[in-house]
Amino acid sequence: MEERKQSKLWVKASEIKEFVFCPLSWWYKSKGYKYEEEFEELLEQGAEEHLKLGKQLDALKEEQVTKIFLLIALLAILAAIILFLLL
Repeated sequence: MEERKQSKLWVKASEIKEFVFCPLSWWYKSKGYKYEEEFEELLEQGAEEHLKLGKQLDALKEEQVTKIFLLIALLAILAAIILFLLL
């Protein structure tokens, strides 16, 4: 069986996961950058930024769910009014 050569066109699922989690981290890894202790502070800042962004994303998701719920409630009220007027 012939072994497939690694191609720039092939993307592994793990690479997609890494990119979705942190595109910058994925880019550094793709360019061959390695972890070094001198980058420890930057890594900590990056972890804090990920946490902060995660909290903001959670808040946006909650807001979106609330808006959808209110829209459904409004549509139900509107449907009830239309049915009342038609009957």
